[in-house]
Amino acid sequence: MSSRRSITTMGYALAQPGEWSPPSTLIDLSPDGTPELIADLVHAFRDDASIRLGELNIALERGQLDCASRAAHSIKGAARQMGAEGVASISERIEREAAGRTSEDLIDLACGLRWVFLGECEAMMAYLQQQGCVSENGNRKLG
Repeated sequence: MSSRRSITTMGYALAQPGEWSPPSTLIDLSPDGTPELIADLVHAFRDDASIRLGELNIALERGQLDCASRAAHSIKGAARQMGAEGVASISERIEREAAGRTSEDLIDLACGLRWVFLGECEAMMAYLQQQGCVSENGNRKLG
């Protein structure tokens, strides 16, 4: 058991650098075992989920809970594929609770989702740095 303290938000532990590794389904996509494909998928997840998080926040601000639920559903699916279970869990909760709550009730949860997402992305980038796929600033290394 690690002696370092776990950082939490809204009861969900934030991923720390070194705590993420790609699920076997992602590893199996790269026949030669090189991590470049995984790096591409991580960057695509980060970029797409950032857009979806923006859509989620806008929908909640406007009280459009059906749109918020759809955005949360999209985030949940992508997060599960990437092994970002904290993001998937909170997204699933937002998706489920959008039917019976007001947007004001979900705004705090969406804020927590953003923090957990950022932590998961940081952990993913740390993995990619260890694999030599990205530089310290997160840019892809060429050739």
